[in-house]
Amino acid sequence: MRIFLDRNVMSESVRIIPSSISQTVEWGDNRVEVKIAGWKCKPKRQGDSAWRYSEICKLPTLAKLARTANFDLCISNETHFESFLARSDAVGTRGDIFAGVAIQKLEDAVDRSSFQQGNTDSVSSRQNVIEFCRLLRQCSWETFEREPSLCGHFSQFTLENLKSISRFHQIIDSLPHERHWPDGLQLWSAEVHGAEYFVSLDKRFINQLRNTAKIDLPCLPVLPSKVIERFGGSNIEPMPVEDSGFIDFGKMVD
Repeated sequence: MRIFLDRNVMSESVRIIPSSISQTVEWGDNRVEVKIAGWKCKPKRQGDSAWRYSEICKLPTLAKLARTANFDLCISNETHFESFLARSDAVGTRGDIFAGVAIQKLEDAVDRSSFQQGNTDSVSSRQNVIEFCRLLRQCSWETFEREPSLCGHFSQFTLENLKSISRFHQIIDSLPHERHWPDGLQLWSAEVHGAEYFVSLDKRFINQLRNTAKIDLPCLPVLPSKVIERFGGSNIEPMPVEDSGFIDFGKMVD
């Protein structure tokens, strides 16, 4: 069984960000102030967003279940690109909840590189993904059928999905704002790969599709806690780091 992870899950799974402190050291007869690089924890969510941190705290248990339960964690290429900058150089450290967990990177329902080109910053731009979604929203399968030379640039997998592009239209037309369209694109990719769950930390996105839109959802958008309930993760794993101060490099890197 496949479980897809949203971009926000991937970015929030890295719990440390770069930091530095000033320290005075003796240099011969002089006292010199130097900056020491290290890490600090991401701040906890407060107020109305406190629920989000509670869900983030479920991710270590999800990571453990991925090693033992009968499911595969997956992301789409879009998820990879969007989370590329947010996850920074802390990926793979002890502050990364999914460090050492096998996460499959699967082909998008429609490969954006066939339509847009650019550098890393451009590819990672959420606004560019929204523009791509806007383009797909204006297209039907007949649009591509009329241009057989264009279809020659697509893989067979992409062509099959373009034939059912109306499903993508249905998903994004069910969302209240275009800022959710990239998540809708990732959900579509999860569906075409036969995933059972699309794990997200965006409660509005989940509630809109499940409680308001009332569309068929072969791949259910859920919070991390729902997957843990499904697979019986009663023993909640601790967060990899909760230190509120400066963290030395050596404590996070093997």
